[in-house]
Amino acid sequence: MHDRVCKVKVNEEIGVKYMQAWEEKYYEREEGREEGREEGRIKTLVSQVCRKLAKGMEAAAIADMLEEEEDVIQDICNVAKRYALEYDIESITEKLLLDPDEEGDSVE
Repeated sequence: MHDRVCKVKVNEEIGVKYMQAWEEKYYEREEGREEGREEGRIKTLVSQVCRKLAKGMEAAAIADMLEEEEDVIQDICNVAKRYALEYDIESITEKLLLDPDEEGDSVE
């Protein structure tokens, strides 16, 4: 292992390639983390909206209470109503993330 490290240090071309590969992995990881944070934020919002829907609240009141844009909450409500009574948070979140253009179901 030590020999390989020494060869990389001596050979500038290999060192540059190594750094480029490391940098690519770093940015891919950061992008994945950001996607995960956004998905978590949406999942939390979906969960909150579904709890309010289960209590009989309307989209405008939910948006006001959660301090979110009404059209975002309405999009969540539109998808959530397809899963009414159980309000499967995973399925609703997946639908919003994977099919955002269907019937204006975008949350982003």
